[in-house]
Amino acid sequence: QAASGAAAPAVTPPAAVAPAAPATGQPAETTSTPKPNIPPPVTLEALTAALQTYMQVSSDYPKDLQVLVDRKLIPRLPAPPPGKKFAIDRQHVRVILVDP
Repeated sequence: QAASGAAAPAVTPPAAVAPAAPATGQPAETTSTPKPNIPPPVTLEALTAALQTYMQVSSDYPKDLQVLVDRKLIPRLPAPPPGKKFAIDRQHVRVILVDP
């Protein structure tokens, strides 16, 4: 038992609390929605790289560019720009756009 006349224990005041940030109506940045797994667009450079990879393991050019998809060298064959079609430039081993 404490002796009479002993000093009372010191009381520490509560720490100051910063005011809450105003609500913005936006979701908190810490909660992020997972993005769907969307493959990047297939470019001419990607088509050319896939063609060159194909050529390293094959003895001849593919019959068409769909073979690159079938061999899983590219995820899909993109649509060419309007008024153009894809072609294989055999001299430079690359995919190019030409008039149909």
